[in-house]
Amino acid sequence: PMFGGVEGMAPMLKPFLGSFGEELLKVLVEKFDVTDVMSVEKILAEVDALLTDKLEFITPAMVKELLEEVIRIHLGWLVVWG
Repeated sequence: PMFGGVEGMAPMLKPFLGSFGEELLKVLVEKFDVTDVMSVEKILAEVDALLTDKLEFITPAMVKELLEEVIRIHLGWLVVWG
């Protein structure tokens, strides 16, 4: 196999694929408009469905843990500054 097979080519291809991905992402951000593909109403309906599924999955104990984490991270300065 040329270049020692896939394993031998991986170190050479990784930088190329990484930079190609960055360039592709920039072009997509500039030129892609999701409303050309989907209606806003459909996007909102999908987000609503995802949130509803998540709410069915989450338990009161999980909510408590999430809130405690947010309070600990974002309001910790209150302890210092009172």
